[in-house]
Amino acid sequence: MRTQVECIACLVKQAAGLAREFLAPHKQEPFIRRVLEGMARFDCDAPPPLFTREIYRIYKDIDGKGDPYGEKKRHSNEQALSLAPRLRRIIASRPDTLETALRMAVAGNIIDFGVGAHGDAEIAVEDTIMSALDSPFAVNDIPELIAMLGKAERILYVADNAGEIVLDRIFIEHIGPDKVTCAVRSAPVINDATLSDAAQAGLDRLCRVIPSGSEAPGTPLSLCSEEFMECFAAADLVISKGQGNFETLDAPGRKVFHLFMVKCPIVSQEVGAPMGSFMAMKRG
Repeated sequence: MRTQVECIACLVKQAAGLAREFLAPHKQEPFIRRVLEGMARFDCDAPPPLFTREIYRIYKDIDGKGDPYGEKKRHSNEQALSLAPRLRRIIASRPDTLETALRMAVAGNIIDFGVGAHGDAEIAVEDTIMSALDSPFAVNDIPELIAMLGKAERILYVADNAGEIVLDRIFIEHIGPDKVTCAVRSAPVINDATLSDAAQAGLDRLCRVIPSGSEAPGTPLSLCSEEFMECFAAADLVISKGQGNFETLDAPGRKVFHLFMVKCPIVSQEVGAPMGSFMAMKRG
């Protein structure tokens, strides 16, 4: 279980990093003070992405800029797009093309500025993708997911990060774009993918793309739009990418396949898998 100390430490580190990297010195202290005031009222039993939403609201109010990672996101998309032709060739060379595309999409989850990876993630992403092709998954519900992909007519695919969304596109190409609706964040938060990132990746020309309604780095159903909830209810299959969605997309009685890498000690404890593990986990 997540402890209050672990939760608070993670959020403070996140806010401090945002202030140091993007705020002018005279704005850093007011920002941190407001974050700490908000944190004092925050329910630490709630998923941390919910308070990350508040951190970014405070940041926008103080600095007037809503997308501090915008340039980094565009660069991540460009990097992934440059890799895409090679990745498609690798997929085509293997007999299990759908599973190969799925594994690449999971490995793309390493691109996450929210866990302090920054430039290191850019260096590691190609190696991680190649490693994921044959590495064991700590939780491996891939066979059941692939079987359901063959039967489902309406699939809701909940995306996570910029850059990673290019690998999601490649996976969706193999799923069958006509039956996929892809949901992205409704506002910039960390490096999570928004409609503009989906457009840069070309995803909006492949399948239906909608904003989820969530301004948090996750998908709490209480924050989601009516359009998203209609798609969620109508879907034969829901695929959820990334840790933030794993932490927040809580739908008792509804089967959801979570695809992500374990990048946080708290989540590592929760799922019983080491840091860096690949996960294809069915819940519900």
